[in-house]
Amino acid sequence: WLEAGAIFYLSQEKTDFPAERAFVFADGARNIAIRGRGRFDGQARYEWGPPEEQDTEILEEERLAARAGVDTRRWLRRGLQAMTFVFKRCRDVLVEDVTLVNSTLWNVWLWGCDGVVLRGVTIESDLERAANSDGVDVDGSRNVRISDCRIATADDANKAMSAAHAAA
Repeated sequence: WLEAGAIFYLSQEKTDFPAERAFVFADGARNIAIRGRGRFDGQARYEWGPPEEQDTEILEEERLAARAGVDTRRWLRRGLQAMTFVFKRCRDVLVEDVTLVNSTLWNVWLWGCDGVVLRGVTIESDLERAANSDGVDVDGSRNVRISDCRIATADDANKAMSAAHAAA
């Protein structure tokens, strides 16, 4: 339970994440809930600069753009990068009325879960800078209900994938 006005800030210390880099991580849990009117803040930070890695899917397009004089700089994530909520193989999960802001990566990832309710949740990320800050990713899960939520992210607000697609 997170009281109104309470804010949890994501640690920026890698040593605080011995396994999964997630604000809240559960694997195989049952009958769990995150509720209240407080906030989870991922403390995302960005810097404008040239790509640090080559994206093989758009490499040729980037080369053409550079030859044409197009500015290929973009917003780059800085600091610790982590997901906000990761639920793997969980059953009977409730996330209600909380607010998730400034995530550097996915906000809610449901992987192989059964019986999940997200109700009254607000998810916000920078609409210009926060690529990969997906709202809710439903991967290979069933009996998932998302209602009365406000999701405003620079990437997928809500994405569902079948079990076959998630396994690929």
